Amino acid sequence: MERIVAWHFTDPGCPWAYSSRPAIARLRWRFGDQLDWRLVLIGLSESAARYEELGYTPGRMASGWRKFEDRFGMPFGRGLKSRMGATSRACRAIIAAREESPELGYAALRAVQLMQFTTTEVLDDDAALRCALEDVERWLEVGGFQPFESYDTALANLDPSLERRPAPERAADAVLAYPIGLTTAEVASIMRGSDLQDADLPAAEQELIAAVTEGELVVTPAGSDALWRPASAVQSEAPDALAAA
Repeated sequence: MERIVAWHFTDPGCPWAYSSRPAIARLRWRFGDQLDWRLVLIGLSESAARYEELGYTPGRMASGWRKFEDRFGMPFGRGLKSRMGATSRACRAIIAAREESPELGYAALRAVQLMQFTTTEVLDDDAALRCALEDVERWLEVGGFQPFESYDTALANLDPSLERRPAPERAADAVLAYPIGLTTAEVASIMRGSDLQDADLPAAEQELIAAVTEGELVVTPAGSDALWRPASAVQSEAPDALAAA
């Protein structure tokens, strides 16, 4: 049977797309390289005027994001943006990275989403985009909004022979598989022992903190949460950073 192609439609300015990251992380962990992922950027807006005409403001946007964080667990910042921003320039930047390689595309998507949802920077500011993407070339990734089970069932129907990798024994193992890092919500999603269990963010966070204490992982604050990365991946970047300096 031909490999299944998973078309991932997203936009860096969409909080629903951002909040789907835990489900996407779990799918990629469960099926590994058995799936051929294709990243597609939607491009929700060419101008911020579109949002302003609909009555959106930075305050209204930030208030709505609290509901996404409470429901899905991804980190959101607490600050207010200076203005609304269009998504098209950020989409083009991610596509440029994707054309280099799928791994770079996903690394760029993560970087821009974290900028959008955990900082006060805006998506159509070139300086902010350059800052968010400046380290993407060093990152690697192994890898409509619906419940995780919808995608899982569809894949099972397409190819019943797909091997389902069980949840890792340790939260650190999930992070070690993805050098570009995972948020706590993504790790907790991967750690679900079965589809009948809810993600346990506090338990995942405790394990991740312990792994940082042991020197296995490195943590970087991101909004209300953090990005967890393998210490080995961060250390391997150090010589490049020194050379650039």
